[in-house]
Amino acid sequence: MRLYLRSADRRPDPPPLRTNDRAVILAGLAVWAVLLVAALALHSRLAAAGRGWWVWTPVAGIVLGLYGLHYVRKRDSRPTADRSPSPAPADTAPTGTAAADPAPAPPAREGTQARRS
Repeated sequence: MRLYLRSADRRPDPPPLRTNDRAVILAGLAVWAVLLVAALALHSRLAAAGRGWWVWTPVAGIVLGLYGLHYVRKRDSRPTADRSPSPAPADTAPTGTAAADPAPAPPAREGTQARRS
């Protein structure tokens, strides 16, 4: 049994699975909302037991879920390899031209060597 395979010996990676991330996040948000309602209904008992902070746990879950929805919406709106890329701006200089070359380094200053006594 070999633990390492050379790149030439490896099979190609399978394509990534298409998932419905929005549905998963919405299901999670629904669970957090139910837990928030339960925590609010039991708030007096939780506070008496010193666990009043438990109400904030589903609130944090809901806030993070809303951020997840925002992230997924933004991610899905970006162009990918499957979609046609946007055209490059016209004012971009092609690679290998003088505009793309870095500026030359400044000359070394004279007299920078330390003096010996």
